[in-house]
Amino acid sequence: MGRRSMRIVYTAIRSIATDAGHSVDTEYSIVIAGVAIDPKRKRIVEESIALGGEVETDLQRFEGLWNVQTDWITTANARLIFAEFLDSVAGGEPFSFDPYAVTDSAVNPISVILASTDLSPRRIGTLSFVDYALAFRTI
Repeated sequence: MGRRSMRIVYTAIRSIATDAGHSVDTEYSIVIAGVAIDPKRKRIVEESIALGGEVETDLQRFEGLWNVQTDWITTANARLIFAEFLDSVAGGEPFSFDPYAVTDSAVNPISVILASTDLSPRRIGTLSFVDYALAFRTI
């Protein structure tokens, strides 16, 4: 799958990018190039096995997990905004993810939460260019 753009809409609550003019409790959107791998879908079930071997399955829900790889984030301002986004959703706060948007207009937004525990950027050499590999869980 080739590179494409994706759109993220979140409410800023932590690590506010004041240098970018952002303020707390304000909704912002990011359109960033990268790759969003179609979600893995798995079923979450509880199974009980009787002594006689009969199985009873209780379907709890279906879970989707999107793997996302951003392109290089090359400016200090963009790095601050992306860090604001990650910190603002790190506590399980829901946000909107649109893996098909190429502009700031929604195409197919999905409600998700951050599933990644490691939020470290990957740096290219000694340059200030970073990218992220993240996972978003559908809700």
